[in-house]
Amino acid sequence: TGRDGDAILFIDDYTPMTQFAQSLKLNSLGRLTGSIAHEIRNPLAAVSNAVQLLAENDAMSEGDRELANIVVRNTKRMNDTVNNVLELSRRVPPNLEAIDVNQWIPSVMHEFNEASSEKAALAFTGSCAWPILGDKSQLKRVLDNLIDNAVRHSQDKTGERTADLHIGQSVVQRLCFIDVIDNGEGVAENDQSRLFEPFFTTRPDGTGLGLYLCKELCESNSAEISYRRTHDGRSSFRLSLRMQSRDAQ
Repeated sequence: TGRDGDAILFIDDYTPMTQFAQSLKLNSLGRLTGSIAHEIRNPLAAVSNAVQLLAENDAMSEGDRELANIVVRNTKRMNDTVNNVLELSRRVPPNLEAIDVNQWIPSVMHEFNEASSEKAALAFTGSCAWPILGDKSQLKRVLDNLIDNAVRHSQDKTGERTADLHIGQSVVQRLCFIDVIDNGEGVAENDQSRLFEPFFTTRPDGTGLGLYLCKELCESNSAEISYRRTHDGRSSFRLSLRMQSRDAQ
């Protein structure tokens, strides 16, 4: 407005460049983790096994047994951290396909409960008019992580293992939204900007890599993950995924 003459607007799609940068980052991470994994995991396993054997000694005092249990718990936590970093480094390019989320999400929920030692009450609402484009295996890994977090946070506050999954869409933006909602305390405002940083966690037993892994997997699938509050103040993580027209299949 208010400008005289004509203008030329150049629009570039940086998606291929972004995906290439992501690939370079994961390759570098893979070389690093591959070189140190052996040096960390083997000694860690030896320490854990030795302490577990000590804890089986009937002559050990209760105080010493508790110290041994502390070592076991923390070696497990360290091993989980190494495994998560290794999983990041082994990331392969996504195998993109059209996914009907209306059928896929209920199957993800069912498989989550089948794999859990303690069942969770999972609710599903909403629908999406078109399929999304993504890698089923990688996106399932993201949803499993988010559902597990939601269930744990709900249980911490209410004593019940619950989570709600809601699907929505924006036809104009051609995006499908998957919200994973919990009944927990939520994320403090000061912590929200750091949620997806590696090794950031608010839980004493957390590795701080779960949400970072989710973010990396989403970027591999040209998707976005974000945190928000629902209209009634509940805690929610949202996945924003590209929709594919049924005519394009």
